[in-house]
Amino acid sequence: MKRLGLFLLPVLGILLIWGTTQMQATDDTPGVSGQIVGATGTPPTMTEVHLSSFEGSYRKPILSKTVGENGEFSLGVSEPGTYRLWVTASDHQVAGIPLIIETPEENVKTNIRLAAHEYKDSFDEVKILGTWNKFKWDEADVMQRQEDGTYVFETDISADTVAYQLLGIVDGRSVNGTMSDFFEHDGGGDYKSMLVVDGQKVRIVFDPSKLLRPEGENVASVTFDDAHQHLAEMFEIEQKMEQGVADYRTAKKSYQKQNGNAQGFSYDFSDVTTYLDKKMQSEQPLVREYAAVLYPKLYYYGYQPDAETYSRILETAPPESQLWGSSVRPTVEGLALMDFERAKEFAKSVYEQNSDKSIQGEGLVQLSFLNLLKGNEDAYRSMFTVLKNNYADEVPQYQLVRLDPEASIAWGKPVPDFEVQLLDQSKTVSNESMLGKFYLVDFWATWCGPCIKEMPELHEAYETYKDQNFTILSLSMDAEKEDVRAFHEERWDMPWLNAVVPDNWKSQLAADFNVNVTGIPSPFLISPEGKILATHSALRGEYLHRTLAKYLGTN
Repeated sequence: MKRLGLFLLPVLGILLIWGTTQMQATDDTPGVSGQIVGATGTPPTMTEVHLSSFEGSYRKPILSKTVGENGEFSLGVSEPGTYRLWVTASDHQVAGIPLIIETPEENVKTNIRLAAHEYKDSFDEVKILGTWNKFKWDEADVMQRQEDGTYVFETDISADTVAYQLLGIVDGRSVNGTMSDFFEHDGGGDYKSMLVVDGQKVRIVFDPSKLLRPEGENVASVTFDDAHQHLAEMFEIEQKMEQGVADYRTAKKSYQKQNGNAQGFSYDFSDVTTYLDKKMQSEQPLVREYAAVLYPKLYYYGYQPDAETYSRILETAPPESQLWGSSVRPTVEGLALMDFERAKEFAKSVYEQNSDKSIQGEGLVQLSFLNLLKGNEDAYRSMFTVLKNNYADEVPQYQLVRLDPEASIAWGKPVPDFEVQLLDQSKTVSNESMLGKFYLVDFWATWCGPCIKEMPELHEAYETYKDQNFTILSLSMDAEKEDVRAFHEERWDMPWLNAVVPDNWKSQLAADFNVNVTGIPSPFLISPEGKILATHSALRGEYLHRTLAKYLGTN
């Protein structure tokens, strides 16, 4: 969030007014202080704290500070507002903690215990990247396993210090190793191991026996002083949501393993929803609001709240609440499926009533999308002009690109020229060869979670409309064709046209479709005449079926 203003506190009918100037933080005025320990109960070797806006990240903090050897820290906050305190440490997972400062003189005291990295039980392969290859994942070197169970890498390098990280010991992340003279934050929540060398040959050893593997439960925990117990409850709500999503993913993975794919998979979120329902009745207003605004995010995982639940959510967290943030989008998308006009009303209220400019912008983005979806072109164009002129700094660039009616890839424009070679075939397809047929161009990747989440809807859509002059062209952004082949064999068969985009993100194809800006998944529905009929959100989840039914008819 860029700016703070009103924050609704429905206690005794009081509306607390905060400043509307730019958020600032200093390290010389007490705002939040406390102690941080690692998973074993002692301070990590290297720990840093970062203060961001509530929806912000440790990647772009307002303020960062190294924690003392005893684990104690203090960060000053010069004005009230909604913030997030991030803790990063060597050998540990990132912790993000809600922080609400209500008065200029307020001092929040907290004690934080971090969770260690979730290291793999065994290692099929350990790779290393570092100074010598500019930390490029695709150029990582394989470490050589030794008889004693350690892994070794040697290289010649002309430097006084060498930085490195390991791949393959934690899923999906590059993290510090077990051999370090000191550490340096990599800007992404993890740390580089730093070695002082003699400027010639360097020998790096990874010893799995030295990894931090705490006994018992490996979960981050936070306590606050008596005056701020509501912050502990807000952190607990986040943890409950995260655990529910983790359990969902585990269950889905198990289902896929048993059934070959995820078709037919469903998950019971009742444990999470029962918990959220209870928290929405809390006596503490911030706790009630936070449970309410997080509830709609379950929509991303296949859970659709009913109309009565949406009513309780919107009554508990009014549109002016500065906790809405990233929950505006799933609320609008989920609510629109059952009550389109109410979704428009909510998005409009957020835009008009919320004093935080970034949340206003998100409300306007969703209102623009709803008008675009309904074909209200004049209203949509007018709203986009306001977005571009007044919210360019608050709204993510990819949102502006996706909504821009003048973009080359906008609704009604010709599909860009393209030609790709199909996977495992010598045949090529192009925009010219696809004329005469409805088709969905779908940019995706095997490592993209949101892309994989769309697979059930894509398969259902294909089976429904494949005999009605419709097909799908999936364009993978994977670096290796083998990854796509394995995905087809082990997870989803994707029985339509498939290709891997050469040079993926650097390709002309990615640039022409703006995928290098908007990211993936990026779907585009093309008419038999080669015109773009719909893009992005109109083609994801349940909206995919509604959009296809509009052009191809119900089946």
